[in-house]
Amino acid sequence: PVLSVFSLAGGVGKTSLVAGMGRGLAARGERVMLTDTCSFGVLPFYFGAREIKPGVVRTFSGGTSDPPIRVLTLDAERYEADPDLLHREMMRGTQDVSRVLVDVATASAPMLRQALRLSPLVLVPMVPDMASVVTLQALEGFFRNQEGLSGKPVQAWYVLNQFDPSSPLQLDVREVLRQQLGERLLPFAVHRSPAVSEALAEGMTAIDYAPQSPVAEDIMGLVTWIRNTSVAVSGGHRGLRWSER
Repeated sequence: PVLSVFSLAGGVGKTSLVAGMGRGLAARGERVMLTDTCSFGVLPFYFGAREIKPGVVRTFSGGTSDPPIRVLTLDAERYEADPDLLHREMMRGTQDVSRVLVDVATASAPMLRQALRLSPLVLVPMVPDMASVVTLQALEGFFRNQEGLSGKPVQAWYVLNQFDPSSPLQLDVREVLRQQLGERLLPFAVHRSPAVSEALAEGMTAIDYAPQSPVAEDIMGLVTWIRNTSVAVSGGHRGLRWSER
């Protein structure tokens, strides 16, 4: 199973969610590969990486009974010239992997098309501001233009990220989005938390850095949603740093 995480706008927390969901899936016993399609993306740094290695499948372990996580970073400059890049490169590291999450480079239509050939399932993080409301129709139209690439319509789901329930404006934005998207807006949001950026500074995900925090619970809620939405192929984390092996 392949899940693409995509956004037309930067700064919505897409990569931190991919890292957190990957970590949460591993905590549930799944063998996961995360694919970073931004040449200079920070996805490996959530697992203790110290440098970027485009084109390399890397394995990270936390020294627990949880399965290791594989991370592949791709060279974005090759997307247009090589329409089969994603499929071919992913096959090198997925022999015994049960699920793949793809961090699609922001607003990259070529990479999204490649991901949709593997699976029509897309998760779209949105921040709860008026820009998300204004651009929603353009985003929906963008997805309609991609239909048929996998032989199936695009299955786009939305989740609010960096949500502050004490903000009346954000509550209003959530209600407007719910009216427009219906059940495709997930019924829970991911709370805004300093633990996310603090965790990255320590080379960790929020699940490892602050496992009892609301944001860690929210990410695990996303993990449950993923596992309920698509079946995979066949405890205490605080202070745990992962490392490359």
